[in-house]
Amino acid sequence: MLSLLFTFTTWLKSRTGKNDQGEVSLEYVLVGGLAAAAIVVAMATFDTAVTGWFESIANTIGGALPVVGS
Repeated sequence: MLSLLFTFTTWLKSRTGKNDQGEVSLEYVLVGGLAAAAIVVAMATFDTAVTGWFESIANTIGGALPVVGS
C-alpha cells in the first residue's frame, strides 16, 4: 500500500512539474487572511475595554490639570 502511494505521488509530481510557487503564494494568502480575521475579532472583543481604559486615563489626567481662565 505504501509503495502504491509513493508511486502515485511520484507520478503526480512528474505530471505537475516542480514549480510550487503558486502553492507558497496561496499559503501566504491564507496566513494573511487568518491574521487579518484574528485582528478584527480581537478589536471587536476588546473595543469596550480599551475605550473604558482610555476614558479613565483621560478623566484622571483632566482632573489633575489646573483649571485655566477661572
